[in-house]
Amino acid sequence: MKTKLLLSSLLLLFFLPVFQSCKKDKEPNRTQLLTARPWRMISGVVIDAAGNESDVYSGLKSCEQDNEFTFTTDLVHEHREGATKCHPADPQTIYFASWKFLNNESIVEISAGSQRLEYRIVSLTATEFVFDVLFGTSRQHVRMIH
Repeated sequence: MKTKLLLSSLLLLFFLPVFQSCKKDKEPNRTQLLTARPWRMISGVVIDAAGNESDVYSGLKSCEQDNEFTFTTDLVHEHREGATKCHPADPQTIYFASWKFLNNESIVEISAGSQRLEYRIVSLTATEFVFDVLFGTSRQHVRMIH
């Protein structure tokens, strides 16, 4: 009897971690994804009403291509110089703004004073943030990564 009890206990100890590892991990929400770490742009194109694309990212200086964009949980958005500055005397922070989600978290609104931009989320994952910004009849399509 003791042998069966010991064997049952050992089997339970063996299978318990297996059952626990089968639990589905909770997926991070959009706020957690957006605010996890600074973002860095890796591509940006402007698409006009006729569908013509212009690469705006390649037109940036290398000191601009490494800039960082942060979103904090207290709804502050910050655009900062990256590892290299175009002008060494420039401040590290380029601008501060506020941000919030709109339309069931499908849009990130950036507000600074009376100016507002809407980032229409194409995709947002743990490593990539893709969005469109509308400007009249054209749109800018931006891809950022951590």
